[in-house]
Amino acid sequence: MNTIGHRIRERRQKLGITQQEIADEFGIARVSVTQWENDITSPQRDRITTLAQVLKCSPEWLLKGNAAKARGIAKIQAGVKRAKEMKYIKPEIFEIELASPISMKIMISGSPIVFEVSKISFSGKSR
Repeated sequence: MNTIGHRIRERRQKLGITQQEIADEFGIARVSVTQWENDITSPQRDRITTLAQVLKCSPEWLLKGNAAKARGIAKIQAGVKRAKEMKYIKPEIFEIELASPISMKIMISGSPIVFEVSKISFSGKSR
């Protein structure tokens, strides 16, 4: 199950943070964090950005999970299908120039960054 509570618990455990440490950050009882993780209640919207910073993740991922990532990947895949040109720079590096730019948005430290992508470069050896 991929709920906000599941994502909070997953990140907290991965980072080795206790429920009490998160509770202390917000001045709330530890049981409130337990309720978030068990999907009994959810963090208030105004706490999502701070919670994401504590958990070292984006607010969008915290709220929506991999859906946001999947949408970004789908946009890139659609752009690659419309590729105008693909060239190999070296055997392990190639570049794709898109026929038309695609708009992308990423979150960095809780702030949205919007940019246009018209060229994608990949490096690494194929398996």
